[in-house]
Amino acid sequence: MINHAELFKNYRQLVDRIDALCTEIHRTYSDSITCRKGCDSCCRLFSVSWVEAVFLAVSALALSDEWLHFLRNR
Repeated sequence: MINHAELFKNYRQLVDRIDALCTEIHRTYSDSITCRKGCDSCCRLFSVSWVEAVFLAVSALALSDEWLHFLRNR
């Protein structure tokens, strides 16, 4: 059986470091950041890497049917 936590260990560490960096950027430059709920004016072009797509798919398998239904309807 595949240990998904171990498989994505490095990826989760990277995401944690990115989250910490983004938190620090927001704390330091919050007066200059104009993002708000519902805003998408600068977040138009993005991509999902192979590892991100696999991580999302594996994570979705662990969700309840209720959450999967919620996500599908978003």
